[in-house]
Amino acid sequence: MSRRRRLSGTVLIIGVATTFALSSCSWDGVNSLPLPGGQGGGAGAYEVAIEMPDVSTITQNSPVMVDDVTVGRIKSISLSGWHARVTVSLNRDVVLPANAVAAVGQTSLLGSQHIELAPPTDDAPAGRLAAGAVIPLERATSYPTTEQTLTALSVILNDGGLARVGEIVHGANDALAGRPDGARGLLTELEKVTGTLAQRRETIVTALRGLDRLSTTVREQNTELADAIDTVQPALGVLSARRIQLSKVLGSLDRFSEQATLVVNTSGDNLRTNVSNLRPALKGLADSGDSLSRSLDLAFTLPFPLSKVDQVVRGDYANLFLILDFSVPRLREGMLRGTPLGNTLAGPGGVLGRSPGTAGDTSNPITAPVTGAPTATAPPRGR
Repeated sequence: MSRRRRLSGTVLIIGVATTFALSSCSWDGVNSLPLPGGQGGGAGAYEVAIEMPDVSTITQNSPVMVDDVTVGRIKSISLSGWHARVTVSLNRDVVLPANAVAAVGQTSLLGSQHIELAPPTDDAPAGRLAAGAVIPLERATSYPTTEQTLTALSVILNDGGLARVGEIVHGANDALAGRPDGARGLLTELEKVTGTLAQRRETIVTALRGLDRLSTTVREQNTELADAIDTVQPALGVLSARRIQLSKVLGSLDRFSEQATLVVNTSGDNLRTNVSNLRPALKGLADSGDSLSRSLDLAFTLPFPLSKVDQVVRGDYANLFLILDFSVPRLREGMLRGTPLGNTLAGPGGVLGRSPGTAGDTSNPITAPVTGAPTATAPPRGR
């Protein structure tokens, strides 16, 4: 009797210990127990966390594969915010880049699911995936499951456009009936057009980029353009009101251009001759340089040179000291030289101050012709 009591006590203790052990290990079914001898559980194995948008029906202890080779297992699945966080355990000899990607895959149509790890395809591999690393959500995805594929196929076959394919084919046949040559020519021309567009792709891209820059500039100067349009609107109104007058002006200008063309065509030779004859004179003026402009300054030397007026006249008055020499020798050699009156002043009448009354001097100084200067020596100048 005592032996039975001891045996029942032992069984009770073992049951309590087992219950306590199971409760402390958070028993979640058989899948929560580690598989002995499985991948990802040997010496040197390391853990990596993966943030998955959807884990579908995958469970713990599901395999982790690289290039269709099992290299680890799923250790735990938890919820992090609105997505799943999967912790996987990998063999120590698994070498992956730090920017590796992850996906939930399926071995076959009716096979089990697994986590697939692979190097990135869009970026170059970088670094090495180490223990404690986290593959972020943007580098994790999932392949379509069998259920999703069959559902999409069902939509296409039942309510999709597959049933309309026959109608489309019959409609195309009716449209092309009796027009095979035209359709063939259309396809040929379409091929030429697409080929030309392909050859000028860079030019089209450049033009589109230039149009983009132009549109950006126009958008940035939208206010200035609006002000310019508002400003030019009254001018356009005036032009619209003067439309008849402008038409008449343009008509007159057209007739004038016709007449001008006729004149140029008729007198073209004469015009070329006149221009050729004018060339030496213009060349002489060009060769004279600034001598001509400086000589014009001497034309206004009474009482001051033209170039010195701003230095002489400083206000509304000017002081002038002037000596006027009206002596006979000065008048004869200056103002009256070469005239009949100058000749008279150079003779005895000029010396005496009156007519000598000689019979030989009968000329009228007003009407007599102009002669050269006298050759006789002039008398001493007097004032």
